[in-house]
Amino acid sequence: MLETVTLKIPELFYKRFEYTAQATQRSLDEVILHALSGVPLTIDHIHPRAKGGATTFF
Repeated sequence: MLETVTLKIPELFYKRFEYTAQATQRSLDEVILHALSGVPLTIDHIHPRAKGGATTFF
């Protein structure tokens, strides 16, 4: 079961989540839930066309 939460976060965090969602072709919800789980996304999670110089995301 999922719960809905409204959370105010710094713009920098939001932009990182948004970029990670785009780079990994995942939903913003999925990226935030993954970050909350404590398991960082790595370069292996990124779609090949979106790989740049980053190695770890949220």
